[in-house]
Amino acid sequence: MNKIDTYCFSKTGKYKYGKCEVEVPEEMNPWDDSFIEFVRNNCEISYKDTFNYTITIIDHIDNTKFFTRMIKD
Repeated sequence: MNKIDTYCFSKTGKYKYGKCEVEVPEEMNPWDDSFIEFVRNNCEISYKDTFNYTITIIDHIDNTKFFTRMIKD
């Protein structure tokens, strides 16, 4: 399992929600649409609200690979 940290920001850029650590199945590709759905369903705010925020995803420090991704709708 890989771990990611998610951070939520309002559309104006204001920090809204604290870090949420999520374990991601090993076979999940962070660039697939299924990954976005997984994050939305597991980032500790309601799924509906995730469309109102920019979600920043950062690879957890314990992982051997590194990536960042921003989900913005």
